[in-house]
Amino acid sequence: MLARQLASAACRLGRSRLDFRCSGFPCTWELGSASILHRKYHIKSQASSARSSQVIDSKRPSRFYVSEHLLKNSTAGTTFQLNTEETNHALRVLRLREGACLEVCDGNGGLVLAKLRGIAHNNKAYVETIEDIRQVEWQGPKWEVVAACFSLKGGRADWLVEKCTELGAWGVRPILTVRSPHLGRKQVVIEVATIDEDSEEEVEDVETPNQTRMKRWERVAQSAVKQCLRAHTLAMRKPLHVSSLASIVAAAPLALVGMEGAPPVAQVLQEEAGAVREASLPGAKPGLLLIGPEGDFTPEEVEQLIAAGAKPVGLGPNRLRVETAALALLAATTFCLPSVSSDA
Repeated sequence: MLARQLASAACRLGRSRLDFRCSGFPCTWELGSASILHRKYHIKSQASSARSSQVIDSKRPSRFYVSEHLLKNSTAGTTFQLNTEETNHALRVLRLREGACLEVCDGNGGLVLAKLRGIAHNNKAYVETIEDIRQVEWQGPKWEVVAACFSLKGGRADWLVEKCTELGAWGVRPILTVRSPHLGRKQVVIEVATIDEDSEEEVEDVETPNQTRMKRWERVAQSAVKQCLRAHTLAMRKPLHVSSLASIVAAAPLALVGMEGAPPVAQVLQEEAGAVREASLPGAKPGLLLIGPEGDFTPEEVEQLIAAGAKPVGLGPNRLRVETAALALLAATTFCLPSVSSDA
């Protein structure tokens, strides 16, 4: 609507461009051959002593996500279909047309430029790659947020998952504790699983009756991945009882547990800089950021975690909610050290 109004105004004034300020920045709308206005922001370059301006084109290709096997070993000219959700987003939301350029990502670091080629007989969009697949490696340490978030209400757990994704967490694992023994609204008894620290299926024996909530968090994470243009999806780990964490804590390169009265997180990170670098190595296991429920871990649970190798860290003098503490610890561990950065 705004573009049409500006185009009409430009035509009435007999001009091909309009210059004004938009959201505090100088902005130009240029009238194209098809009476379409293209917006460009002019932002002052801090690196230029002459205070020259650079033009940033806001028309970056939209990114779409597909299964990893579709992009595996793909080369220029490979064609494949988008799923129903991504097709709807491309054709109905963004209104892309045949020939439109887009990015395709497999959620595991694989990224490729492609063009929309049309709609298949099953009403799904199909695209053709215009380059070989590029592999974007994870940058910085991997952090898995381990939080007692099942008891959070009012959408706070959804918010936690979304913001962990945006801040660059490698994964999120909900845990059950003495003070947070619920999976949703129903209290259940969960037997302690036997953990194999080298296995990816370490929690198969843990019963998870509220699968709906886990699936919802996966959808929330996927939506956040698209919004922040991550090349790697967030790993939603299966729930685990805190009494089964000892072997996982012991196997992690570094495990930090938020605790009142503990040394500041910045101090602990400096002392454990070697472990942080170890967590940044390709193929390394993720470090753990442990946050208790409302009311915190019990003294017995804290004792078990510290005995397994977790380092207590403080998050300031104020009492924090579960989601606030988790995000504060994640932000500190991601951005505190100069050499540490999140996923590109």
